Amino acid sequence: GASGGDAGALTGMPPFLRRGIVKAVNAQLVKALPMFVRCGQDAVSELGMRLFPTVAAAGDVVVARGEECECCYFVLSGALSLTGSSAQARNGRQIPSHGADMHLYEGACAGDASVLLGIPSPHTVTATTTCELLALSRADLQELSLAHPSLRSEMLFRGGTVYRESWEEWFSLSPPVPPP
Repeated sequence: GASGGDAGALTGMPPFLRRGIVKAVNAQLVKALPMFVRCGQDAVSELGMRLFPTVAAAGDVVVARGEECECCYFVLSGALSLTGSSAQARNGRQIPSHGADMHLYEGACAGDASVLLGIPSPHTVTATTTCELLALSRADLQELSLAHPSLRSEMLFRGGTVYRESWEEWFSLSPPVPPP
């Protein structure tokens, strides 16, 4: 991570220069995420500008099962565990079951099912080590999806690949998407 001196140096820079540095650094981080390798440079740059760094200490709950996530998190370093294998209802909404507990590592995404599909999170995501994460808000993902549909497509494809049959169940529980 950045030391206090590094953060101070950025703070003293003109805003346009600070934005340029953040955009360049985050774009490099996004390029390292496997799910975005096929997205165009414009989409990657735009995504890089919307991400914000955060850290989760070992034991921190990053995503709580049954909550509608406001952000999804891309793992830069560390490990997360996903738990929650039985279906239940909360506030009148079905919380989907998740077939197996699993671990996520560098390059993975957490909270994506909730943010992409508009469903309560099917699992609790807990940091098992200190994790450096990049967060993307639901609102920013929706805006980016309109301008760069490939970002959403890659995230949906990845979700279907990782979660397989569970993804189909979760997709069927998601509210209909209104036309643009």
